[in-house]
Amino acid sequence: MLKKAIDLLKEASKYWAPPPDLSVSEWADTYRQLSREASAEPGNWRTSRAPYFREIMNATKEKGVQKVIVKSCSQVGKTELILNLIGYFAHNDPSPIMLVQPTVEMAEAFSKDRLAPAIRDSDVLKEIFPDPKSRNAGNTLRHKSFPGGHISLIGANAPSSLASRPIRVLLCDEINRYPISAGSEGNPVKLAEARTSTFYNKLIALVSTPTTKGECEISKHYEGSSRGKYHLLCPECDAPNYIDRKLLSWQKDEDGNIKQVDAVCRECGAISSEIRWKKREGVYVHADPHNKIRGFWLNAYASTFRTWLEIEKEFQVACKNTEDLKVFVNTVLAEEWEERGEEVGFEDLLARRESYTEVPEQAALLTAAIDTQNDRLEVEVIAWGEGDESWHIDYQVLYGDPSKPELWQQMAQFIEKKRYKSQLGFELGVTATCIDLQGHHTQRVYEFCDMMRPLKVWPVRGVGGEGKQLIKKGKSKIGRIGKDITIYNIAVDQAKLWVHRRLKQKEKGPGYCHFPMSVGEEYFKGLTSEKLVQRMKNGRMVSEWVLGSHKRNEPLDIRVYNYACIRMLNPVYASILANLKPTQQFNDSTPNPASRRKRKRRGVLSKGIR
Repeated sequence: MLKKAIDLLKEASKYWAPPPDLSVSEWADTYRQLSREASAEPGNWRTSRAPYFREIMNATKEKGVQKVIVKSCSQVGKTELILNLIGYFAHNDPSPIMLVQPTVEMAEAFSKDRLAPAIRDSDVLKEIFPDPKSRNAGNTLRHKSFPGGHISLIGANAPSSLASRPIRVLLCDEINRYPISAGSEGNPVKLAEARTSTFYNKLIALVSTPTTKGECEISKHYEGSSRGKYHLLCPECDAPNYIDRKLLSWQKDEDGNIKQVDAVCRECGAISSEIRWKKREGVYVHADPHNKIRGFWLNAYASTFRTWLEIEKEFQVACKNTEDLKVFVNTVLAEEWEERGEEVGFEDLLARRESYTEVPEQAALLTAAIDTQNDRLEVEVIAWGEGDESWHIDYQVLYGDPSKPELWQQMAQFIEKKRYKSQLGFELGVTATCIDLQGHHTQRVYEFCDMMRPLKVWPVRGVGGEGKQLIKKGKSKIGRIGKDITIYNIAVDQAKLWVHRRLKQKEKGPGYCHFPMSVGEEYFKGLTSEKLVQRMKNGRMVSEWVLGSHKRNEPLDIRVYNYACIRMLNPVYASILANLKPTQQFNDSTPNPASRRKRKRRGVLSKGIR
C-alpha cells in the first residue's frame, strides 16, 4: 500500500515540481508536446530536430543573462521557441509573463491558435492552467493564470496594456512589425521593458525577422549583443562555417536546372553535401562572447525543415522581382534589405523612351488616375500586362475651375468615350479610374465618383507612414447629411517605393515601365521629384519621401494612384487577353459597355453633373 502511494506521488510530482536542474531545452524534451494544428510532426518536442534553438533556450537561464535577442529567418520554428519558454516558466519557474505581439488581433490569434493547443497537448501545462471551458478573471483570451504567476498576451498597439502591472518574463515577437509609438506614449519595446525593472532576475527576449536597413529594430538590438551566428561544422575538418550563398556549390542537369546544392568549407576548401553538413549539431560563434546580452542570428540554410535545393530554387524565382527578392533577403537569408539609389534620375528615363503610339499587344487593360488641383485636373492613362508590366499611354491636363460642373463634365466625357487603338486591331477604353479626393474640392470629387460609379471611378486618399495596409476601405458622406460613399485609403509611402523600384528596373518584362517618345522632360522631372531619406522620429530611424529641387510631383502621385487602381482590380491578365475579340471596334463616340448599360436607366452620365 505504501509503495503504491509513493508511486502515485512520483507520478504526480512531475506535474508540479520538475527537477530544479532542468535546462529549458531539457524541460522541452521532457514535457513539451507539439500540436497537430501547427506541426507536420506532432508529438514529443525534440530539440535535436531544431538544434539551433538549444543554446537560445538555455541562454535564458544562464547566470547574469537578462536579455536574449533572436534575429532569425521565418518558418524555422520561432513560435515553438516562444511556446517552450512560456511552458518552462509557467511550469518550472512560475513567474508573471507577458507576450507582446504586433497587434491586439495577433495576440488573440496566438492565444487561440498556438497557446491553447500547446496547453491542451502538454499534460503538465494542462494541469496548471485553468480549464479552457471556465470563464473567470484567471482565464480569458488574453490573460491566463497558473500557480505562482500568469501570462498576459497583448498588442504593441495598446499602450495601456504595455504600462500596467510588473512582469518578470517579457517575450516580444516580431518587433519589426510593432508601431513606432504605442499611441502617444513612445517605443512599445521600451514601454514593455520598463515593466520588468522591479525584478532582479528578469528575462527579456526579443524575436524578429529583419526588415529594411536603417529601420530594422531587431538588428539594432542584435548589434548591442554578443552577436552569435549559427555555424555548421565541416564534415572534413570540423571548422565552423556560417552557411550563406557565398559558400554554395551547384550541380546542374543537362537543361541547366539546379539538381543538387553543396557547400564549400572556408577553411579546408572541401565540398560536402547538405546531408553531411547537417549530420551533426552546429554551434553559435559569438563575436563578443562575454556580453551578457546574448544575441543569435540564424538563416534558413541552417534549418532542418528546408533543403538548400528548395531555397536556391526559391532564390531563382525571387530574382525576377524586386519585391520578391526583398522578401527572400529578409525571411530566408535573415538579412536587412538595403534600399540602394532610391532617387531615380529623370535623364535615365528620358533616354530609354520607345517608339510606340498604340497600346501594345501584351497589354490587357487600361487604368486612369486623376490629380485634383485648384485650377485643373491632371489625368494619366496606363496600359497593363502580365506581371504588372506597364506602358504610359496618355497624359492630359484639363484646365478649369473644379468648383464648377463644366470641368467635371469634360473629365466625364474623357473617361466615358476616350478610346485607344491596340496593336491587336481593336480599341480599348479605361477599365477603372482612381481620383485624389484631397484638397479643396473633396465634395465635388465625391459627387463625381458617385455619378461615375458604374464606370469604376473610385475616390482615393493618400496616407503616409510605415506598416500600413496598401489599400484600406473607408467611409465618408456626400454633404454633411448625404448618403454614404466608399473611399479608399492608399499607403502612399509603400506605393511610391513600388513605383521607384519599377522605374529603376532595366530589364524589360514583368514590372518594367515603358514610356513613348511623346513624353517630355517635364513629365519625367515630376515622376522623379521625390527621394527616400532616413530621418530620426520618436527615437527611431524611419524612411520618408521628400521633394527634391523639382517641386511639381503630380506625375508621381498620379502614377501611385494608377498602381493602386491596378491592385484594386487585381486582374488575371492572361484570361482578359484570351477573351478580347479583335473584331470588337470602337470610336470616340461609342461608349463602353458599362456606360451603355447605365445609360438605359439614367441617361448620359456626363450630362448628369450639376
